[in-house]
Amino acid sequence: MDQVTKKPDPPLILGIITARMLRDRYYPESLWRCGGAEIRADGIPGTEILTAVDDFLKEKQRRNHPGLTVLTLRLRRDGGSWEDENAGMREDIWRTVAAAAHHPDFVDIEIESAPHLSLETWKALRDAKIGILMSHHAFAPEDPAVWERYLAAMREYHPEAVKFAVWPSDRAALIALLQFTRLVAAAFPLSCVLGMGEMGRPTRLAGPLRGCPIAYGYLENGPVAPGQISADQLRNVFSRYENGPGSDKLVEEWINWADERLGALHAA
Repeated sequence: MDQVTKKPDPPLILGIITARMLRDRYYPESLWRCGGAEIRADGIPGTEILTAVDDFLKEKQRRNHPGLTVLTLRLRRDGGSWEDENAGMREDIWRTVAAAAHHPDFVDIEIESAPHLSLETWKALRDAKIGILMSHHAFAPEDPAVWERYLAAMREYHPEAVKFAVWPSDRAALIALLQFTRLVAAAFPLSCVLGMGEMGRPTRLAGPLRGCPIAYGYLENGPVAPGQISADQLRNVFSRYENGPGSDKLVEEWINWADERLGALHAA
């Protein structure tokens, strides 16, 4: 049996604010039904990011919305819009954001980028009490041992949260990924483990119920990442099935359960 030692935290749905929404200062009503927001600022010019983020945080404050916020400047290699060769330029933005009167609760920093960050940047983020969400993305199949090595590397930076978004190539990889959720949850209660693409979709429902509570959901106009589910659909499933198929069930049963829920969402 796939045992757990304690009841997992409830799912935390982050609605994704796209670059277009940031530019237009348009925040769909479905966002405010989420537990928080991912601010995808990699798609707007760097000179506009601070003002756009500040405007959103003011609107969040005006609405008295308690959810947490994650600022993401995703590189192209990881599925974003920020040019890979300009990865280092993000540090200026992170430091500027840290010095602002209003700042997000977290910034997303890839484990691959972490060794290259300056001490000045780490200090600015820590002094501002901005949490680190350390992430790893893979758009090609990886051996599960690679995930475990990245998890060990993440521990060295003491982040407040972690995220693994990888591409399972077959059923065996999908099973391994859902088994990996237990390992990640034991190390980082605030975490996300998901599989991208059609094969990985069951993890977007099962992962948050197996101890890695963060779930990313799109707000309008379809997925912004392969296999993504809308925030409203996530909320609907999680509100009806608080425990999934049951903590005593095998991983294969979790996958079958999630497939059934996904089928129901598609038919609705």
